[in-house]
Amino acid sequence: MWGGIISEIVWNWPGMGLLYWQALTVADVPVLMALTFVGTFLTVLVYLTMDLLYGVFDPRVRVGTSTSS
Repeated sequence: MWGGIISEIVWNWPGMGLLYWQALTVADVPVLMALTFVGTFLTVLVYLTMDLLYGVFDPRVRVGTSTSS
């Protein structure tokens, strides 16, 4: 997230990082909570997608198989 804020400030691109920074400086709690929720939701969604795709693309990963000696 901080990389987004820095690039938005350097190139003067308005975006979510700059909005987060401005809300942080004026203590705009509802905006901070909403942006944190969206960031957390997207992070969980990306990790879940990566976990499911890992099972699709890696043939060594199998679900429901057991190895008994």
